[in-house]
Amino acid sequence: MTVTVPLFVVTWIMAPGETLSGTTDLGAVKPPPRGQNDAPIMHLYQPRLQRGAPTPETIYGLERTWLVSLTFDDGPHPVYTRRLLDILARHEVKATFFINGYWIDEDRRRSAKRLQDLLRRAYDAGHTIGNHTYGHALLSRLSPQEQDREIITNHQMIMELTGARPTLFRPPYAVLTDHARELIDRLGYTEARWSATAPDQEIHDPKELSRTVMSWLRTYNGGIVMLHDRYRWSVEAVELILGALERENCRRLRRGRPTFQVVSLDSFLRPPPQSFPLHVKIERKRHLERLRRICSIP
Repeated sequence: MTVTVPLFVVTWIMAPGETLSGTTDLGAVKPPPRGQNDAPIMHLYQPRLQRGAPTPETIYGLERTWLVSLTFDDGPHPVYTRRLLDILARHEVKATFFINGYWIDEDRRRSAKRLQDLLRRAYDAGHTIGNHTYGHALLSRLSPQEQDREIITNHQMIMELTGARPTLFRPPYAVLTDHARELIDRLGYTEARWSATAPDQEIHDPKELSRTVMSWLRTYNGGIVMLHDRYRWSVEAVELILGALERENCRRLRRGRPTFQVVSLDSFLRPPPQSFPLHVKIERKRHLERLRRICSIP
């Protein structure tokens, strides 16, 4: 696949994965103590929620199931994304990859063809490919025309790659301008932020990363996990996180307590219906059957 990218690329501020000096990375925020009223989940899910509005736990049905969704930004990477896909397959879970089109642009990268094949493998395996802009630019520093090109170019590349229209958008650095918000609304996107993360751009220890993410998930009974699949230590942390979830779920299952269920992000964000549709009930049944098998519980 060859995609012609306009000259807007010269406005790209930095390479994907770099840290922007002076910009707050919400992924570096530590989980607050249990019981704090203004938990980060409130302003990471829906920044414009008014105080007193229903909490995201009610909006997204988290009170009924302890849902976990795995998301990965700034990829793909030819080695670590491949390893990550192997890990996800072993644990039988689906994830969302918020990609930057720069990496799969044949006019810009020699490895683009291999990375396109890798993303097709991810999509064919049931993972979701989301839009994270073409070059990971800080949208608030771009003109409206440049913002359009960043979002639309990546949108078109994902459509050509998968044959399907992407529906999930994550703004780089968690910054979304009014113009960009109107554009993604017109394109039919859902803005997907996160609530459970660890500063993997600064911490390179997989064990510490996994402990931090698990702290988020235990504190808020699940959440949307954000890491970067361009880092070896982050991919290794995913193996530890999924192992920790399975061990904790075994303890919870034996005690008759709610278990953490890893689900796709689009299922996580969909407003809960009055009753679960059949496919959700089937997914829940498979989750419990797999747990009983792993935990050796009849």
